[in-house]
Amino acid sequence: MSELDGLSMPNVCLGTSPLGGMPDTYGYDVAEAQAVATIRHALDRGLIFIDTSNEYGDGESERRIGTVLRESGASGPRVVIASKADPARGQRILDGDRVRESFAESTARLGVDRLDVYYLHDPERFDFADMVKPGGSLDAIRTLETSPVLQNLKAASPIITALPRPRPRPSVRA
Repeated sequence: MSELDGLSMPNVCLGTSPLGGMPDTYGYDVAEAQAVATIRHALDRGLIFIDTSNEYGDGESERRIGTVLRESGASGPRVVIASKADPARGQRILDGDRVRESFAESTARLGVDRLDVYYLHDPERFDFADMVKPGGSLDAIRTLETSPVLQNLKAASPIITALPRPRPRPSVRA
């Protein structure tokens, strides 16, 4: 386990992109039953850090994870969940409104009311000036960060080093 802003973070994470059933991306499909069984098996073996995205299988990865989380309920293990803000399907816009919509879609599919880590997914795909302008995606994710629904602000891209930070963050040590 590692510490990230007071949150104990497991050193190993289950990436769930293929579990959303993305045959065009991976060249194979993962059926819902197989994906759910994989997630159950991982949790049963103590793998409690799950990374997903609103974009994986158009939300199917999150729906499948949510199925397992709802089944395990309060008696299940404490799971650390990371998800990502993504544009609406077929769009190239990740503005502040979309960040909040993406967050709401993810938490609804997952069946949770908060996320431990929330990323701007591949922000290099979007106009930097739009992301950092007042009311843009960075402001939206910072607003989520200061609310009880989000533990940590991150970005799934090297561009984060160029973004202005509200305060320094410790790095995660493996």
